[in-house]
Amino acid sequence: MSSQRYPEECRIEAVRQITEHGYTVADVSRRLGVSTHSLYKWLQLHQMPAAMLSQQQSQAEELPRLKAELKRVTEERDTTIEQFIETVDSYIRWYNEKRIKISLGGRSPIEYRESLGL
Repeated sequence: MSSQRYPEECRIEAVRQITEHGYTVADVSRRLGVSTHSLYKWLQLHQMPAAMLSQQQSQAEELPRLKAELKRVTEERDTTIEQFIETVDSYIRWYNEKRIKISLGGRSPIEYRESLGL
């Protein structure tokens, strides 16, 4: 079974041959080398009202975003208090000791204090 994707123009032309020119699905399938299952699916999609098709497409576009949001929320829920405290502590240590600050001459706060002899 082929998982080949066909351009939209090809799909529209195949549907047009069936709906406007009166060819059978089997004839178009044989001539174009497309499975009858695909042709019936294309027919179904192209006969859908535009509003319904638009809604289906927007739902398909929204699905990856919802999956990513679910993953993020699940990770947040599974974060323990200890992990949270460790993360905040790590950030505070970085901020107070390692970050480079231009106003300190491109040095970290620790390096600056050492240069002053503190």
